[in-house]
Amino acid sequence: MKLTKAKLEKILTPSLESMGYIHFKDTISGFQGLFVKKVYPDLFLTLGLTISRYYEDSFTGSFYLSKTTRIGSVWGDIPEKCYERVGFLLTEEEMKNYRDGDSCIKDIWWRGLVAASVDDFLFCVKQCEPRMCNDMILRKQIEESIEIKKLHDYSVKVVEIVDNLPKSKKYEFLPQKEIDDIPIKWFMAAEEVLYSTDAILNKNTVKDLASDSFIRYKMR
Repeated sequence: MKLTKAKLEKILTPSLESMGYIHFKDTISGFQGLFVKKVYPDLFLTLGLTISRYYEDSFTGSFYLSKTTRIGSVWGDIPEKCYERVGFLLTEEEMKNYRDGDSCIKDIWWRGLVAASVDDFLFCVKQCEPRMCNDMILRKQIEESIEIKKLHDYSVKVVEIVDNLPKSKKYEFLPQKEIDDIPIKWFMAAEEVLYSTDAILNKNTVKDLASDSFIRYKMR
């Protein structure tokens, strides 16, 4: 049986929510499931799920630790370790259960339709989460990143202005309708902020910023 996004979210959402994650409807990031937890006053841990292209019942998960929920954003001075597959946070001893002959495969793919494999994924998430969040070197790098500060400030500004937008302004990069239950005003505010700060402005950057800002608002 083929693992679909809907099936995977249905299987994992109750357990991840019990661990403090909030599930967000998402078609913007490209992941097959998006879950966010606020781990410090202005630091988010985002968990993105990916279904394998090669094995119809397999999936994996990736953490993203940052002041933004724009999972996978690692350009400029954003530390690459902000974005890490769950399996890469296991110790060598813990990896023994995932050996393939003499090789140790850290890029683990779990079977989404097998209860024991799903339970193992959830155990690894619970085990590896504090390793990601309590990495003080990484947190210092996040705090010092100029690019992360920009993304953070854009998002905060969108939240500030979303209910006070100029009525007469014409917008060029709005979707034709709501995306992921995000009201159109969030895309309007995102375009306004990107335009006013001379940031890269196109349909994709507007969608990314609107989604991140909307999640920030919901996670207050």
